[in-house]
Amino acid sequence: MTSRETQIEFYECELRQIELDIKRTRESLPISLVANEELFRGLYQGYDVLRGNIFIDFRRDKPTPRLDQLFTAFVVSAENKSLERWKQILYCDLLSSLNSETDLSELKVVNFISADNPDMIRAICRDVSLSFIDCRQRNEMICLGPAEPPVEYLVNLRHLTELLPSDKPRRSWEKLLLNSPTLKPDRLPILLTEAEDIPQVLEDAVHSHRLIVLQGPPGTGKTHQIADTIARLLNENQSVLLTAQTNRSVVEVCAKPFLQPLLTDGKVSKTSLSGSEKAAYPALLPAKEVTAQPGHAVLTTFYQFSMHWEKYEEPVFDYIIVEEASQAFLTTLAGALKLGQYVIVVGDPYQLEPIIKCNKAFEKFKGIEQLVNGLQTLCSMPTIPFYRKVETRRLMERSTRFTNLFYQNTIRSLALNKSLETDRELLGPDWKDKIPDSGGPVLCTYASTSVGKQLPAKAMKFITNLLDALFTKLNRQEVAVLVPFRETLSQCQRELKPRFTEKALLIETVDRVQGLDVDYCFYILPDDGYPHSLNQNRFNVATSRARKATIIVAHHQISKLAAANPAVIRYLTEAIIEYRIEI
Repeated sequence: MTSRETQIEFYECELRQIELDIKRTRESLPISLVANEELFRGLYQGYDVLRGNIFIDFRRDKPTPRLDQLFTAFVVSAENKSLERWKQILYCDLLSSLNSETDLSELKVVNFISADNPDMIRAICRDVSLSFIDCRQRNEMICLGPAEPPVEYLVNLRHLTELLPSDKPRRSWEKLLLNSPTLKPDRLPILLTEAEDIPQVLEDAVHSHRLIVLQGPPGTGKTHQIADTIARLLNENQSVLLTAQTNRSVVEVCAKPFLQPLLTDGKVSKTSLSGSEKAAYPALLPAKEVTAQPGHAVLTTFYQFSMHWEKYEEPVFDYIIVEEASQAFLTTLAGALKLGQYVIVVGDPYQLEPIIKCNKAFEKFKGIEQLVNGLQTLCSMPTIPFYRKVETRRLMERSTRFTNLFYQNTIRSLALNKSLETDRELLGPDWKDKIPDSGGPVLCTYASTSVGKQLPAKAMKFITNLLDALFTKLNRQEVAVLVPFRETLSQCQRELKPRFTEKALLIETVDRVQGLDVDYCFYILPDDGYPHSLNQNRFNVATSRARKATIIVAHHQISKLAAANPAVIRYLTEAIIEYRIEI
């Protein structure tokens, strides 16, 4: 492992880069951000308790926030409300005196509907914190500004690193970050099937080794196993903390039947509880602090968890479970080992790793990739038990065969879908041949001489028409359009979202959808930036979301990209041979 000093230098480099990104926005005039359609002014209209959404009215004659984009919502003091004032102050001045609990919240705009005033349009917003909602009044000015990157989380990662000893490490979490064990990157895991009592296997293993890894390839039900494990531990009167990168990932366990009686009994709480989460799980309690209680589970994000690393010298939780751990730095996993007596790390090293900003970090800081790709590092340590759940209930047989290119042919399908013949017949003669009867990937290729992150009009027309067929001819389909770049995202949202506003359609970058499960999934590849879009982990996530079929839209020469990962090239080559459509 790289030295304490190198780890600190890496986090300081990350922070400098992020602070440069933030500085541009914070030192801009608010009126300029309005002109650039980065800042929006609206009026709060109320809270839908049943669904957990809030309503904000915006003027129809002004630009409105983009759908499905993450924003920072905040209130504005009386002296800063006028647009004239916005020509004189900086954006940071609007935020400087706000209370982070009651005056600020992240949110997403998910739809627009008619407002009471014909000059206004009403936005439906979700994922708003309850503490923010509780302090709002009708017609109060609410602004939506750019969502900021996780600066405080990185600061906490650096602070934990600074606690490392300069001499020999003594505690387990210190050894994890400073020792240099022999790593075996090609190490094969112990395979687990549903015939085994997986939670008991995990509990026995973690008692012997204190730190273990469970890999959950796509659709293998790792959230199901986590919920079962948490329920058993709470029934044994153990204290449990579940943490993940996003709120969505940690709250998903509440949908599993194992936790229902425990929710009802008030034994599960969550930090930064949103209105949407409270509406979905009324018995879920808000957690003001990350504190250990016997027979109680706390759900929290990596950021909220990281705020407590320095408070304790010894473990305070009986068990800590780290979910979606491919997105965790090794420092995050060390934080879990610092606060937890037993740590179960759950994730998939073949899915998305943490996003780093520092240019050429792996060249500047020798060995830092082991810190960044924390889960991969754990899986490569021969002394840490490493298990893989191998049965998928999402992927059909053909989808599983392609996805197995990344998993040493160890996954097998238990999916209920065996054939898509019914969907093909309903799609009719114009579209049935665009979907294989056996499901899985379809490679739809376009010819284009232009290079860039925008798709040619012909490809966009094909996507639009196929989406229209899926939504109009098939009943209640969940569909995702995934892209690798923000520029492509803007194009797809602009051209597709207005046409399908009432449909179950998600348009998002791949990096924001880990854990997604839909019927049909499009992966849109512009003719540019292939090292990013064909990155093995990103490609694996994008092509393993669909219960039925994955439609890959790409340039017709994509399989000739020798620089791409060999497994990805093999995937594309076999897709061309088996099921290719020319647009």
